[in-house]
Amino acid sequence: MYLVVFRNRKRADLDAAAYAADAQAMEDLARAQPGFISFKSYTADDGEVIAVRMGRRGRRAWLATAGRPRRSPGPGPRRILRKLYPVRRDSRAPPPLRQDRAMSVTVYGIPNCDTVKKARVWLESQGIAYTFHDYKKQGADPARIAGWIAQAGREKIVNKAGTTYRKLDEAQKEALAGDGAAAVLAANSSVIKRPIVEHDGGLLVGFKQPEWEAALG
Repeated sequence: MYLVVFRNRKRADLDAAAYAADAQAMEDLARAQPGFISFKSYTADDGEVIAVRMGRRGRRAWLATAGRPRRSPGPGPRRILRKLYPVRRDSRAPPPLRQDRAMSVTVYGIPNCDTVKKARVWLESQGIAYTFHDYKKQGADPARIAGWIAQAGREKIVNKAGTTYRKLDEAQKEALAGDGAAAVLAANSSVIKRPIVEHDGGLLVGFKQPEWEAALG
């Protein structure tokens, strides 16, 4: 059995109609392949798209048809195909993810944070799908932060160990101790403890592997 994985990220200025037509053309090509089993597509909040074709024949047949005439303008299936990963299953292959592990997991943080990196590596090693919210690109929502404070407590959410906290003026630090905490944290996302994870069972703050295993394992 083979998996062919297509990955791309939608740009803000893309031609949505042409993209949709190209995506449909690629799916039609996949379905027309001998040995075709299934075709799935997933789109993340940040615009990244993963499409997976499963079949009993490998990528040669797929590449051969990817050059057929397109039905719409735009880059077309061949041009936008980024990566092909043939995966042959055998007795040594890991079992598929269990249905009971399908859950909604959102990780909030900054990608270059070492703790966030460790947390993401652990999630991927466990086969747990998640959505990553990058404060630097997507901002921080004061209302959501207020909910975190209500759920986990102010002391657990506020990161006082970093340089960003030490650079806050006295008025901001006073606000952190009162009703203005969510607004200060939204404006200074580096002062939020990292990572914060929302999942179906609750909230995780910081990365402690035993705690994550109990909540997500």
